[in-house]
Amino acid sequence: MAQVSDGGSLAGTPSSSYMHGGGGGVADENRSKSDYLVVQTFQKVLDVILLARVDARHPSEGLKRSGRTKFNLDLPELGSVREILAPWAATQIHTPLALDIFGPAESFCSNAAERPKEHAPHVLLERWYLSYRPQGGGGGGAGGGGGGGDAGKPLEVK
Repeated sequence: MAQVSDGGSLAGTPSSSYMHGGGGGVADENRSKSDYLVVQTFQKVLDVILLARVDARHPSEGLKRSGRTKFNLDLPELGSVREILAPWAATQIHTPLALDIFGPAESFCSNAAERPKEHAPHVLLERWYLSYRPQGGGGGGAGGGGGGGDAGKPLEVK
């Protein structure tokens, strides 16, 4: 089980809220292009992380081969990630994302007596933070890693 915080799905095409924004001009157009690239980068990073850790053969996931090979990575796309990240992609790309990877608790405890009573049936295995901070006034850059910050309410990726 994985959870993505503060996100919605990364749409395959740019959202009108940031690709066709208000004032026009070269600066707005460049910002829209960089925002689109950030969204595509985060989508691909999440796909890579999840495909490496989650059983992708689960029938409910609905893996499909993408016709798009962004960043020269020909990977199946996880449809649920795209759906979950859509609201984030449209309005909140400067808000950090957190991806939590959980495993079943019984896999890590030899018997039920070892498991704490208040413990949920899942154990947090990994936590990834993805954030984007534009450099200067207009450029953009994507970065992953550290940073505490409020990542928002986790959303479950099934």
